[in-house]
Amino acid sequence: MRDKLSIMIILFIPAIIVNLVLSIYLPLFLIPRDLWISDPNKAFQEFMVLMYTYGMILWPIMQVIYGSYAYFSLRRKGRSVDDVFGYTVFSDNIFKNIIIILVLVMVAEALFMLEGIIYMIANGLTYEEYTLEFIEIISKVPFILRWLTFIIGPFTAGIFEELFYRAYSISELEEKGFRNSTANLIQAIAFGLWHGISMHAFFTFAIGLIFGYTYYRDKNRTLLPMIIAHIVIDIIGFRVYITI
Repeated sequence: MRDKLSIMIILFIPAIIVNLVLSIYLPLFLIPRDLWISDPNKAFQEFMVLMYTYGMILWPIMQVIYGSYAYFSLRRKGRSVDDVFGYTVFSDNIFKNIIIILVLVMVAEALFMLEGIIYMIANGLTYEEYTLEFIEIISKVPFILRWLTFIIGPFTAGIFEELFYRAYSISELEEKGFRNSTANLIQAIAFGLWHGISMHAFFTFAIGLIFGYTYYRDKNRTLLPMIIAHIVIDIIGFRVYITI
């Protein structure tokens, strides 16, 4: 029981830290309480600007820390670099893995598109209003942070998040006695909450669930397709940061 609790704590610490800083500290302590009462829309916009600004610094640092922890934990258990990433298996089944990557990218993009549609409906926005709102928020984030996020972010997220949430989390949870489907569900919840307490967390949870299922159902546990798909998804998503 203690082993199960310890691995659960490890998996959810990144989400707890991020949400304490970005979802609780920023709106409560950096944005005047009076503004939330007098002009909640302006307060929310200021919160989003701060969230992206602080997040673009915090996210890659934590990705590297926890991804590195996952990598060295797997290596200490006797797994070679090739075992962790699956280079050989990937190259031996290159066509199959390219198809997997394309499917994962398309599914993720469809989910993010659905997220945008739901957000517009829930807030009574047209597509033009939704776009302008996002541009107004992102344009206030320092350009150097947006540029660095576009250049570095897809790789820190794609490599280190997949190491932590898929390769490490699923195997560790299975070793502690969880069924693989349950292990996948737990890591997907942690992965979703890592992206904040919001509607976005639900869609990243769904993506984490799909990525995890693809990973653990592969008898070779080849991580490379998930890494490449994740990098491509983030390059597509982060491209907007430097085009505004």
